[in-house]
Order: sequence, then C-alpha cells, then structure tokens
Amino acid sequence: MIWYLTIGISFEVGRVEYFKRLGIQLDQRAVQDDFRVVLVTNNLTYKSPAHFDDLLDVHTRISFVKNTSFGMEGLMVDSQTGKVIAENTNVHVWLDPRTNKPMLISDGFRKLVEAIEDGNVQIHWPTNYA
Repeated sequence: MIWYLTIGISFEVGRVEYFKRLGIQLDQRAVQDDFRVVLVTNNLTYKSPAHFDDLLDVHTRISFVKNTSFGMEGLMVDSQTGKVIAENTNVHVWLDPRTNKPMLISDGFRKLVEAIEDGNVQIHWPTNYA
C-alpha cells in the first residue's frame, strides 16, 4: 500500500499543475511578492487502497470562485481500473502580499478559470467590494 501522505502530496502537485495550465507560474518570488494564496480548508477522503507501483491519475479543477476565496476539487483514480482511490476538496484564500489580508480575486483570474473549466464552475462576479 502507498503511504497516505503521498496522496496528499499528489493532490498538491495537481493544484500546482492546474495553476501552470492557467499560465500562472508558481515560484517563491511569485508567492511572496505578487500574490499569496493560502490553503484554509483541506478535506481528503480515502476510497480504495493503492499499492506501490500502481499508476494513478490525479484530476484537478476549480469548482467555485467567490470574492476572496476559491475552491478546488481533486480526484485520484487508478489509471488501469478506473477505481477511485481518493477525493480531495479544499478552499484557498487570496491574500494581499503587503497586508496579509484577504483581497478581491481579479476578474482576470475568474475569466481564466471560466475558460479552462468551460463554464463548468460557479463564478461569483462581485459588483461592489469594499
């Protein structure tokens, strides 16, 4: 069996790859100077065991974008059998790098997510945010 920690790390890799697909390069400078996205909730549900040397696929998506937060979902499946190994849901908050306080997520990010998810996402378009 594989160690449970590696499943959590695999979902994190999936989240980083998703950001790359959006065209957002995550490196230390970006997360310290340009923006800060922090994980505030992380739920992991184990469905089936996986074993050493199993080939596993991780699918990641953003399911919603609100004012200052967004939610991601992950699904890990055995690529040979299609059996679900684990499910992951989490919420991230976008912080202002100067103040470390939640900040409004840009319309540009919302549009990128909407395009990648082909409309299969709940986007909250704020009309007034103070």
